[in-house]
Amino acid sequence: MVVLIEKQVTEDFKKAGLTEERIRTGIELKLQEAKIDVVYIENLPSDTSILHVEVNGSKRDGKTFSFLLEVKLWQKSFLKRDPKIEVMASTWSAGVFGLGSASNIANEIMGWINGTMDTFVKAFLSVNP
Repeated sequence: MVVLIEKQVTEDFKKAGLTEERIRTGIELKLQEAKIDVVYIENLPSDTSILHVEVNGSKRDGKTFSFLLEVKLWQKSFLKRDPKIEVMASTWSAGVFGLGSASNIANEIMGWINGTMDTFVKAFLSVNP
């Protein structure tokens, strides 16, 4: 599975301590703890599932951030009407929209990411024992 962080996090998030590297490391640790293989983009086989993670948001008034976290699993799928046709489709997704204090936003979002990854791992392992 490839972990793909969509878009760079904003400068405001970076200043608050939330970086792409921190997000990627947190996600990869959760996957590795569950014994789910993580592949890097340069070694990507064409049938590899992609875990797409997007964190977006903005600083609102200097004291709060609004944010959107979306996590989707994209996998190779086949059309029922014509199984010879292969497509990449989102087969699992979760997201959250919220507000958090600027002083603790990085930890709050990492908490949401960890919770979302726990939910993902449970769902993934239930169909991939």
